[in-house]
Amino acid sequence: MVIDAGAGVSLSDIHFSYRNRETGIRTPVLRGVDLACRPGELVAIQGPSGSGKSTLLYLMGGMLTPDRGQVLYQGRDLTRMQDRELAALRSRQIGFVFQQFHLLPRASVLDNILLPTRYITQDGGTVPPELRERARSLASRLGLAEQLDKSPNQLSGGQQQRVAIARALLLEAPLLLADEPTGNLDTENSQEVMKILREEARAGKCVIVITHEPEIAALCDRIIPIRDGRVSGAGLESRASISEVASTQSRPRPLHSLTELLKRMPPSVPLAWDNLKRTKVRTALTLVGVTIGIAAVLSMLTIGAFVRDRLLSGYEALGVNKVILNGSPNWELKATDPVPAVFKSFDPDKDIESLKRVFPQIRFASPIYSGWRDTIDYGGNEYAGARVMGVDVDYSDITNRRVARGSWFNRSHMLNRSPVCLIGSDIAERIFPTGGGVGEVAHVVTGSGSDYTCQVIGILAPVQTNVEGDRSNEHVLIPYTFFPGVSGVWESNLRDIAVQVSPEADIIETGTAMRGYFMSKFGSSIRVRVNSDAVLVAQMQRFISSFRALLISIAFLSLAVGGIGITNMMLVSVSERFREIGLRKAVGATRLDIRAQFLTESVLVCSIAGLLGIGIGFFACELLIYIGSNVLSNLEFAWVFHPGAWAVSSLATLGVGILSGIVPAWRAEKLEVIEALRSE
Repeated sequence: MVIDAGAGVSLSDIHFSYRNRETGIRTPVLRGVDLACRPGELVAIQGPSGSGKSTLLYLMGGMLTPDRGQVLYQGRDLTRMQDRELAALRSRQIGFVFQQFHLLPRASVLDNILLPTRYITQDGGTVPPELRERARSLASRLGLAEQLDKSPNQLSGGQQQRVAIARALLLEAPLLLADEPTGNLDTENSQEVMKILREEARAGKCVIVITHEPEIAALCDRIIPIRDGRVSGAGLESRASISEVASTQSRPRPLHSLTELLKRMPPSVPLAWDNLKRTKVRTALTLVGVTIGIAAVLSMLTIGAFVRDRLLSGYEALGVNKVILNGSPNWELKATDPVPAVFKSFDPDKDIESLKRVFPQIRFASPIYSGWRDTIDYGGNEYAGARVMGVDVDYSDITNRRVARGSWFNRSHMLNRSPVCLIGSDIAERIFPTGGGVGEVAHVVTGSGSDYTCQVIGILAPVQTNVEGDRSNEHVLIPYTFFPGVSGVWESNLRDIAVQVSPEADIIETGTAMRGYFMSKFGSSIRVRVNSDAVLVAQMQRFISSFRALLISIAFLSLAVGGIGITNMMLVSVSERFREIGLRKAVGATRLDIRAQFLTESVLVCSIAGLLGIGIGFFACELLIYIGSNVLSNLEFAWVFHPGAWAVSSLATLGVGILSGIVPAWRAEKLEVIEALRSE
């Protein structure tokens, strides 16, 4: 039978039993209870210990769900409501006075009274001024005006009880449920509390009081005796005008959990901060792990990038982003083979210009004419086996060749086909044993038998190269426009083009593409080879990538350890705050509110640790670079800011904060109200 108490509360055929989690055995508490309370009534429920009085209140407050039966409040069936709907009902429609008070031990009296206001808005916003004023008025009415800034442990039992009553009255809920509200008060204060509850009932509220005291029960409009889980005959008299009704109120529309979670986290920051401050030592020790992890991530990423850039720039200085295109005629070409054009040699101007147009990643390009077994002498000092090469001005930038003394070619040398030359360091030591040489005129005999003179305008700085047989320090460089006129017929054919590509370009891929370009232009009449140090660069890049991956793995491992530390801290915090969680749920917190609270605490801890870690990691990097610059002569100190490392560190901070808080938040939100409130 469905019974109705109008806009009040009614229970019909309620059965309830507690289940032992370990044994699974159920202990019946309520057996077919029917009762009702209408607005304007002050009802007392009396009975011995263990008769089910408190359980009845928990059922009417939506904190327990019966095994069977129906709980109607304002025409709505509480047994069919979802957790979020019940939480909304408790926050706005029901005021509960607990027998054990259930005050937040580290919050002030005023904050305890204002606790329900946190959950009356979807975003947990600030307390409206009128409610704050009402809280002060209730405190004054209950004799607590001088205690508002104190914590509960500074109050007597009676004062704590009055704080709990003020909290229940704050939002003027239509239904007030009081479990032994005068149990810790003297006679005078008990009379005052009952006077307040009677006034609330006269104001149109439904007030239900559990009491052991006959004199307190006598102050109520009606007494409902309960024994052995059943209401006695005296309590059934209130059912004379009970009639069947159906729920007429629709459920609120479900809200998107993620959106709501994100909305509720920012207002939870002050509460999270207060909770962390109360466990300063534990929080500080937990911060250390994440701080070290974030610092390691930032420093390893930054140092890895710094080492990579410095190593690759060092290799670039040796010309490793240089590509040498070698083209030679295909002597096996048949007369019947169709070709777009027959290749004899590269054109030093047309082919290079077209190459630059097709491949914008080319920074510099230079033709390379090469002699063979040349001899250079000055004043009777001879160097046999020199290699004379005709190059352009850009050859210096392509190969990073520099002069130790004198100057490099200029454009006028190319345009005027000037008879000038640059000689390698090994040659200079031989033909100019006393030093100098710049401005002198040297004599060159080519391998084909021709000879000429050139003015030495510079001595090349010694270089190292990993190209076998290159002998760079035995080179003699002359303008490429001058070379064909002083060399043999065979040497005057241009076979090589030196190209430097931009650092971000793939050397191997670009070289292959340029080879394909000439193959499509000359068909099978050309044989094209691509020579570069790209393989060495690729190996170095793989080594650096593996090295960075190792460093980053170690860094993230330390970060994971720090994250586990936060998870453990939060799990301990959940265990220590069972009653607080239960109380918050009792006054209207939803699972989403609890989830937001603990996730916010976790993210806040990680954010603090992340800021410290990023700062420490940055200065640790700079310190290592500074030490390295003092130890290694070729390493120059520089302030290094790696945006990617900062971005990854920031995302890692947020990720660890969320991941480390998921399990504790899940455990906290799954707690049942009564189970949490009764925990030790």
